[in-house]
Amino acid sequence: MNDVLITGAARGLGLALARTFSEAGWRVFACARNASDRDRLQALREQRPKLVVPIRFDVTSDHDRYRARQLVEHETDSLDVLLNNAGINAGTSGNPKPTFRSGP
Repeated sequence: MNDVLITGAARGLGLALARTFSEAGWRVFACARNASDRDRLQALREQRPKLVVPIRFDVTSDHDRYRARQLVEHETDSLDVLLNNAGINAGTSGNPKPTFRSGP
């Protein structure tokens, strides 16, 4: 069985990826930051109990990263795919600066 860990898996693109991978027979470690988000993942787990593993995981928390790693290491020897889909929406500072540079 192939294993994938998806951060930000509780809604939008992350949830769609979790569904798609689990429908294809992959075991999905589906990470969500808070309890309301994990409820959506629990519903997906009920549809595919052996393939979806919801994990409480705030990517900004050292404790959550450690706990998620321990859980994954307990379940599998390795991940085949890691999808970092979680994001931080902090808004803008009002003066965005270009970050793309081209050339030497």
